[in-house]
Formats: sequence, structure tokens, C-alpha cells
Amino acid sequence: MTHRSILKRNLVKTLNRFALSIFGIALLALSGCTASSTADADGGGGGGGGGKKGKGKGGAAGAVPVVVATAVKKDVPIEVSEPGSVEAYTTISVKSLVNGQLTDFFFTEGDYVHKGDKLFSIDSRPYEAQLAQAKANLAKDSALLAQANANLSRDTSSLKYAHDTADRYARLGADGIVSKDQIEQLSAQADALGQGVAADKAAIESAKAQMVADDANIQNIEVQLGYCVMYAPIDGRTGNVSVKKGNIVAPNTVEVLTINQVEPIYVTFSVPEARLPDIRKYMAQNSLGVVAKP
Repeated sequence: MTHRSILKRNLVKTLNRFALSIFGIALLALSGCTASSTADADGGGGGGGGGKKGKGKGGAAGAVPVVVATAVKKDVPIEVSEPGSVEAYTTISVKSLVNGQLTDFFFTEGDYVHKGDKLFSIDSRPYEAQLAQAKANLAKDSALLAQANANLSRDTSSLKYAHDTADRYARLGADGIVSKDQIEQLSAQADALGQGVAADKAAIESAKAQMVADDANIQNIEVQLGYCVMYAPIDGRTGNVSVKKGNIVAPNTVEVLTINQVEPIYVTFSVPEARLPDIRKYMAQNSLGVVAKP
């Protein structure tokens, strides 16, 4: 027998065995289907409530849908959820800067106010009266300054005339025309007028200094008058009002209300110690995002 014949015979035997294997698998499959069909038929034909039970959950009422997804490889974020506490970014204590009676409020407790909004007002009539008096004092001192300048001009002219007369009499006295007593008298008058001029100059300086003081007093009263209406220093939400309309407040003593700045806002929270190494590791590589949920 040739080598080719042997190979052909072995190939035929192999194909026959493969065919027998396929036939055996097919028989097993048919046997399983028949058993399943028989079981279904027996379950469906059972007595009493057997048929009703088959229609419930897990029964043979129909096919169960299966969702199929393709497995992919990608980065998945690691989230750590922990409770936190919300804190105001800034808290401002609003107090009165002047002494007086609260006359009105321009907001309601809990309102959100903006920077520059009116908060409350204080009776401004006493400060208006003080301002009017200070302005009157300034006008009076201004008149005194004008009078001192006029006196200085008059006394300066008189002094010049007295000096000229004294010098003329001194020359006449040298020639023996007038007496020495007259010369001394005219010289004394010139000296007195000189002292008067010096007094006039001092009065002018005093009036100028008083006018400066009056002007500073006016500015101070105007500042206090401006504080009679308080405005919000920041944007934020108002807290409870500790005083009521009609109460007397003193400067920098009673806290009228607080304003909490809530935009932006602080949120403080803690993380488990077991997570701390990972958090430090990723913080060293990049900034970590934080999301606050109510």
C-alpha cells in the first residue's frame, strides 16, 4: 500500500469520527429541547394555580430582555463624599458711628442687600443745629479778621505819620527850634502806634487760626451728619436686628445688625484618614475639584 493511500484512509477515518461527534451533539441538543418543552408543558398544564404562577415573575410568560454593552478601558474618577459645614466668607458687624435715636429701617431681617444700600437712619436734627452754629461762628471770625485787617491798615498809616513827624521835630530840635520835651513826646506816640500795629497783626493771626478751627469743626459735624444714615459696606444677607426703631444708640457700642457675605462662601469638611495619602498624592500632581451639594 502506498503512502498516499494510507493518508487517504486516515483522512476518511478522521472525517467519519468528526461526523459522528457532530451527530452526537445534535442528539443531545434535541434531547434538551424536548425535555424543556415537556417541562414547560407540564408546568403550564398543572392543576389549580399552576398556570397563574407561570405568568408571574420568573415564569415562562416571555423572554427577558438583556442589555449588552461593549467593555471599554478608561479612567474612572474617584469620589469621596463627606458632610461639610457652610460658613460665611465675611461677617460684618454694623454699629452706629454717632449718638442718637433710630428713626427708620430700610430693610427687613434676612434681606439680601447690596453695597451702598441704606440700612437705617438716626435723628439728624441735633447735628444740623450744630452745623448751623459752627457756620455762624466761622462767619463771625471772618468778620473779626476783616476788622483786624482794617485796624492794621489804619494803625500802619498813623505809625508812618508819627515817625515822619518825630523825625521832623528831631531835626528841628537839633537846630533849637523845638524843645526836647516835644521831640520825646512825638517819639513816644510813634512807639505806641508801633505796638498797636503789632497788636493788630496778632489779632489777624488769631482770627485766621480761629477760622481754621471753625472750618475743622464744620467738617467734623458734616461727617457726623453723614453718619446719621448708615449704608451697607458689602453685599450680603442681613441677620437679626438687635435694636428697634426709637431706641437710642451710642457710637461703636451697640451692634445694630450683622451682614454675612455668602458669595463666595466657605465650605469646611473632613475626609477619612485612610483617604489622606491618596488625596495628598493627587494634590501633588494636580488640583482636586470639589463639588458642594445641598
